[in-house]
Amino acid sequence: MNLWSNIYTYGLTPEEIEWVRRTFVTDFGYHLYEAEEFSDLLAFPAIGLFVQPYAMDADEREILLNFYHEAYAEDRSLVIVFMERVEIPPALTDTSLYIYDERSEQTAQVRGALAFCAGVRNHERSEAQATMVDFDEEE
Repeated sequence: MNLWSNIYTYGLTPEEIEWVRRTFVTDFGYHLYEAEEFSDLLAFPAIGLFVQPYAMDADEREILLNFYHEAYAEDRSLVIVFMERVEIPPALTDTSLYIYDERSEQTAQVRGALAFCAGVRNHERSEAQATMVDFDEEE
């Protein structure tokens, strides 16, 4: 299990959190956390964010989208699922941003995107560990 495979929720109801747990966490070995503050979404490593966009103000939504655009959009190493409609900037339309709907095809897409992100994080972790081993051997 990849300890960096974290999924965070923000602003979700208990029922929505349970749905995320059942649908995307339990069978896949990911860790589910509830972000207490908006800044938690930016501060902690994650493969997925399930957010209620109206739990954030307009500035926070813009910060989140800019953060995603700068750090994750190119390699799609983070999935964000908005639980309600939100405007996605044109530059981010073909990335791993989703607006929740109940279609099984979308659920499969999100699962696949999370698995991809978990692989990216696992690769990053392996590289970091190899670098640490190399550093220890030099001493």
